[in-house]
Formats: sequence, structure tokens, C-alpha cells
Amino acid sequence: MTELGLAKICSSDSSDIKGSTLTSLNFFNSAKWSPDGAYVLCGAEDGLLRLYQLPFSLYGCAGDSFEGSGQTPADTPAKLRSVLSLKEGNGLYDFCWHPLMCGPSCSFVAMTSRDTPVHLWDIATGSIRASFCGFDHLDELRAAHSVEFSPGGETLFAGYTNAVRVFDASRPGRQVETINILA
Repeated sequence: MTELGLAKICSSDSSDIKGSTLTSLNFFNSAKWSPDGAYVLCGAEDGLLRLYQLPFSLYGCAGDSFEGSGQTPADTPAKLRSVLSLKEGNGLYDFCWHPLMCGPSCSFVAMTSRDTPVHLWDIATGSIRASFCGFDHLDELRAAHSVEFSPGGETLFAGYTNAVRVFDASRPGRQVETINILA
């Protein structure tokens, strides 16, 4: 049993999966905790990125009583409900939190999917704040396979076939540098 607590993210009840029905073909394929630990983003096979907020009952220290029941958070799983769903194109590839998150009103997530540029999503509004376009040697738009911010959040790195493209996070648009990787 873990001392950090348990959380049930999905169940046979499809009401916790907004915008789709839960089937055996739909499953979570990735999950990433927010820098402050209060949220978890889950990418699913249906292309939706879902945001879940950790219940306040799990914020207690190990050994604290859970809702006056005498049980600790590690003894009782909490059911998480999706508070936001983001849909972008087909085939979600990767996503990452901006490292300087300062609460739900100032939270951003970079997301990449098939045939789209990297988009920076505002979690507070559920809208796209910026687009980062990676162009290949033929000046054609390509979709990134992976994304990650620098520790300070000023640079966005995106992995492409045989290249890493570097973006200035404060200036949406084209890459500022391309690092070619020989296969």
C-alpha cells in the first residue's frame, strides 16, 4: 500500500469520460502530473486530453484521517472526474505542462497531434493560446512527435523525424533553430 494515496481515474461508468463512450478500444495511453501536483492530464486513444483535479481529501499527510472515517488516504481510493477535455485533430502524440504553472488560472499545456502544429493550450479557458510551427527542409509543415519545455519554460523543444526543433516560447510561430539528428 502506498503512503501517497490512491486515485481511481476511470471506471466502467462512462459518465466520467466526457465526449466519448468508454469501450475496450478506448484507453488512456499517457498521464502527466502538473508541476504543483494538483492535476493530472491523461491522453486517451480517442484523441481527447482530459484534465483531472486531485481531490482535496488526498492532500493530507500520510497517516492523517481520511474524511473522519479513521481511514488514511492510502486505504481509500478517490474517484477522479474530468474537469476539462481538449480535442485536437486526430492522433494525440504527446503533451507537456509548462513548468512555471501557478494555479489553474495560469496553466498551459503544449500538445502535438497528427497533421497539426504544436499548440499551447490555456487550461483556464480551454482555448489555444499559441501555435508553434515546425517546417522541414522543403518548407512544409510537419507535426512533432514529442514536446518538452526547458526547466525555466522559456524554450520549447519538439522532436521530429531526424530533427529537434527549438522554439522561443514567448514568440509563437516558426522554429528558431533546427538540430539535425543523423539516423
